[in-house]
Amino acid sequence: MPRKQTEAAARGLEFIAAGMTLREAAARVGLAPSTLTRAKKRAGMKHGNAGRRAKQQEPES
Repeated sequence: MPRKQTEAAARGLEFIAAGMTLREAAARVGLAPSTLTRAKKRAGMKHGNAGRRAKQQEPES
């Protein structure tokens, strides 16, 4: 991976770790979602809902 793409992938992984969705992070750093998915696998990040924002549940009264 070229250096600029590697740096963008690293920034994208930071966004995902902070709770941003993969698609949002990919758009923010200018990479294809598939590229960021491969970077997640190489970094050992879990797949699935790991980066999705937690849905807020209202307490039942």
